Amino acid sequence: MDWQQARRLLLLTFTAVNAVLALALWLPPFSQPMTQLGLGQFREREVRSQLAAQGFRLEAPLPRAGRVQPFLRVSPPAPAALQELTERLARLAETESTPVGWRPPAVLVQPDGTVRFRPGRPWGDPVRLESPGALRQAAEAFVRTAGLQAGRMLRMARIYHTPAGRAVVEYVPVYEGVPVFAGYLRVFLGQQGVEEVTAFFPTPEGFRGDPKGVLDPGEALLRLAGYLKVNLSAREGTTFAGVELGYYAPAQVSASSWETYAAWRVLTAAGEVYYVNAFTGEVEAP
Repeated sequence: MDWQQARRLLLLTFTAVNAVLALALWLPPFSQPMTQLGLGQFREREVRSQLAAQGFRLEAPLPRAGRVQPFLRVSPPAPAALQELTERLARLAETESTPVGWRPPAVLVQPDGTVRFRPGRPWGDPVRLESPGALRQAAEAFVRTAGLQAGRMLRMARIYHTPAGRAVVEYVPVYEGVPVFAGYLRVFLGQQGVEEVTAFFPTPEGFRGDPKGVLDPGEALLRLAGYLKVNLSAREGTTFAGVELGYYAPAQVSASSWETYAAWRVLTAAGEVYYVNAFTGEVEAP
C-alpha cells in the first residue's frame, strides 16, 4: 500500500468515527434505546437458552433492571384502616340472608392485623373455576361491591388453585407505583361464588437507603432455577410466567415495624410464587 492509499484510508476511518460520534451526541433519544433494546433482546435469548438447558421455560419478557432504594419500611395495619375495612365487609354481610343450614356471615380480625371475611353463603354468581377471565371478573365484582379499593391502590397479582379445589385471585397493594408483596387481598372462589376473603394491608412508612442497582432479572431467574433443582428436584420443567420488581418480607407479628426488601417476584404458570432478593440473589419460597 503506497502513501496515498494509506492517507485515503486514514481519512475515511477518521470521517466514519466522527460520524458515529456525531450521531451519538445529536440523536441520543434514538440511538441509545435502540442499543439497549438490542442488548436486552440478546440477553433475554441467552437467559431462555440457559434455562432451557436446565429444563425450565421462560414465557414472560424480562423487565429492565434499574436503581431502587433497598428497603421499604412497613408497620402493621393502622387501626383506622382496619376499622374501615371491617366495616365495609360487615355492611356487605348485613345485606345477605342466611339460608337454613348455613352459618351466619363473619368478619374476623386476627392478632397480626389480617382480616378474614366469610359470607353466610357463596357471594355472587356461579363461576367456572377453570376460566381465569371468569375468576378475575367474579373477584373484581366483589372488590368493587365491597369498596375495598377506596383509599388504596390494588393490583391483580396472580390466580392459583388450592389443594382443596378452590380458586384464588390475589391482589397486592401498591405504594408510590411499586407493588408491596408483603401485603395481599385474596378472594377465594368455589363453583357457586366467593367463599372467603382474607386481607393484610401493612402501612408503608417510606423507603430507606440510597438507590442501588439491582440484580439483573435474568440472573435472578437463573438463581431460582438452581434453587429449584437443588431443593425441589421435581420442579424441573417449571414455566416462569412473570417477573416483577417490588418489596417483600414476611409479616413480623410481634414487631411494631419491619423492613421489606427489594425483590424480584417470579410467578410460575401453575400460580406458584417465589421471591429473589434483588441485591443478594437469595431465594425465598413462602
